[in-house]
Amino acid sequence: MLMSKEDFTVSVGTTRLWDAFEAGKDVARKAISDLDEIPSFVLLFSTIHYEKHGGFEAFLNGVWEVLPPGTPLIGGTIAGFMNNDGCYTRGATALAVSYQDMDVAIGIGHNTKRNPKKAVKKLSKSLKENIKNSEYSNNYIFQLTSGPTIPQFPGVGRSFILKGRISGSIAAKLIELSTKLLQKGIGREEEVLENTCRLFPNSSIISGSSTDDMTLSNCYQFINNNIYSNSVVALGISTDKALNVNYKHGFSKLNNDVMKVSKMSFKGKIIKKINNNSAIKEFFKSINLSKEMFDERLHRKTFFFPLGFEYEDSTISPAAIGAVLGKAFSFSFRTDSRNLHVLSASGLSIVNAMQSCAND
Repeated sequence: MLMSKEDFTVSVGTTRLWDAFEAGKDVARKAISDLDEIPSFVLLFSTIHYEKHGGFEAFLNGVWEVLPPGTPLIGGTIAGFMNNDGCYTRGATALAVSYQDMDVAIGIGHNTKRNPKKAVKKLSKSLKENIKNSEYSNNYIFQLTSGPTIPQFPGVGRSFILKGRISGSIAAKLIELSTKLLQKGIGREEEVLENTCRLFPNSSIISGSSTDDMTLSNCYQFINNNIYSNSVVALGISTDKALNVNYKHGFSKLNNDVMKVSKMSFKGKIIKKINNNSAIKEFFKSINLSKEMFDERLHRKTFFFPLGFEYEDSTISPAAIGAVLGKAFSFSFRTDSRNLHVLSASGLSIVNAMQSCAND
C-alpha cells in the first residue's frame, strides 16, 4: 500500500508468513518496495506468535537483511493490526516513510513500570540530542510503551482476578508492589505519556501500548535490531510539514447516571469504592451483568464494557477494567475524575470515529 503527497511518501507492508525470519524479510521488503528513496524511518509491529516460530531475534534479523543499514526503526508486539490489506491477529506490518525535509531521532527508556519518570528522562535525552539543532519547527513524537502483564501472587498463582481468594485491601497493595518491584502488573502508560508531554511541550504526541495476544504474559519493544521488555521506545520527528494529529474513539455516555468514586488508591488506578459501596458490585450493577462472567479472560471482555470520565475540555476517556481485586478493581490507567460514566459504542460509531479522524 502506497500513499504519496509531493515527495512525502508512505508505504505499508503486511506479512502473514509463519516463520519469524522469513516474515521479517517479507514485511520489510513490502514496506519499502514502493519508496523512491531510502526510508527516513520505519515503524514495525508484530503479533506475539513469532516468539514461538523462530523468535524475535530471527524476526529482526530478517527485517535487517532487507532494510538499508542505519534506518531508524522502532516498534513492538501488538494484539492485532488493521490496514488496507485487512484486519489480522497474526502476522506483522510495517510502515515506511521517505521524506527529505525531516530530522529523525529514536530513543528508549527502561523500567517503565518501576519508574516511568526516570524512563522518560532517559528517552528524552536521546531524542533531544539528535534533533535539538533541527531547522524545522513542526515536532512530532510516536512512542510505544510496555503494557500490563499479569503478576504472580504467592498462594494464588498468576492472575488479575482475585475475587474471594484474598482480601481487597491486600490484593490492591500486592498489585501496586508487584508493578513497582517486579514490573508485573499495571502498565503505567499514562504516566509515561504525561512525563513525555512535560519534557516536549511543543510536540504532538501519539502514544500506544505493546502487548501480546491478550494473555498478558509478555510483550516486547523494538528499537533498531534490539528487543526489550518493560521499556518505552519513541520516534521523534522535526519537519517542515504540518501534520494533523486527531483522536476519537466512538464511545459515548450510555445515560446520564454518574458513578461517584468514594475511595481509590495507587494514584487513581485502583478503585475501591463507588457510591460508598463495593466498587466491583457497583460496576456489575451499572452494566447489568453477573460478576461470574469475569474470569481469567477478563481482558477479552472489559473492552466492551468500559467506564469513562471527562477531562476539563469535556473529552471522554474510556477506561477498561484491568483487574478484579476482591471488592475493588483496577483500571489500566489512572482516572482523573471521581465521576465515572457507563459508555457504549457500536461498530458503526467506531468506524465513523475512524473516518472522521481520517477526513479532518
